[in-house]
Amino acid sequence: MSETNPPLLLQGARAIARRAIEKAEDLGLSGTFVVVDDAGIIVTASRMDGAGSLSYPISRAKAYGTAVQRMPSAAFAELMAHASGGIVSAFQRLPRDPVFPGPGAQPIMNKGRLVGAVSTGMGVPPFVKFPHLDPMKLVVDGEPANAEDLCISYALRKPYSPQHGDDLKRWIDAYGKAPEGSGTGSSEAPKAIKQLQLDAAIRLCDAAIAEAKRRKVLVSVVVVDHSADLVQVDRMDDAPPMTPDAAEAVAVTAVNFRAPSASAVKYPDLNGLARVTPFKYLPVPGGLPLIGNSRVTGGIGVSGAEPEECEAIARVAIGS
Repeated sequence: MSETNPPLLLQGARAIARRAIEKAEDLGLSGTFVVVDDAGIIVTASRMDGAGSLSYPISRAKAYGTAVQRMPSAAFAELMAHASGGIVSAFQRLPRDPVFPGPGAQPIMNKGRLVGAVSTGMGVPPFVKFPHLDPMKLVVDGEPANAEDLCISYALRKPYSPQHGDDLKRWIDAYGKAPEGSGTGSSEAPKAIKQLQLDAAIRLCDAAIAEAKRRKVLVSVVVVDHSADLVQVDRMDDAPPMTPDAAEAVAVTAVNFRAPSASAVKYPDLNGLARVTPFKYLPVPGGLPLIGNSRVTGGIGVSGAEPEECEAIARVAIGS
């Protein structure tokens, strides 16, 4: 089949997510930014240091819904707000992935065509007032802006586009009067320097991708923390759609078993274990624990090539 849309490549998706991270850090906030392609498949996702683990699934669900429905998540939220409970329940059973009816996700456009979506969730809320934050950082051209929509608009290099209702009313409620001055909300944010865990995870993903390119295979790479919560995911251009989830599953397995994911096959009842815990388990090669100071600090998972080769790529990434 011929492509109707230009694809959203990993390099471009990474750039969008990084701009969002820089703006969020400049505001003193921590969230998860997810970028998906036009089918809602993850291209990249980054959870900032200090962000709660729930921020990832919420952000992913908003980005997915925006991509597959071809509309900002605020439009979908408006539709669901006026739908009956039966319709909402029936709708939630239809999509491949969960869809969260909350504002904030925006389409990514290229030459007038939707090529993906970007979102955040929890940790970067649609507020106009935060302790110790200069309020003028949430003013754009003299108009108030909320933090969530500002980060997404900034990431996309587009004019501020609010999705969370009346920012001016929210501002007056918070400060007693409208903002004075043009504000610095649209100013370029400094490079992010406080993301120690995230940047370490990105370096691991970069090393794995470099090794995959050397081997001429297409993979996804996921890094999770000591609690098996996602920190970074990257899907190489043209890597299969299922690979981000498979890579996450082997990384989570490695963390929980404190051993390479393939060793989980020895567990006497893995299916039973999966039924009584919320974790993903995939007992195939590709996931390795990350060890620091004699303890498991996280895990890395690779998927997309033969399982043994995925594990070899993960070992090279750790060794680098």
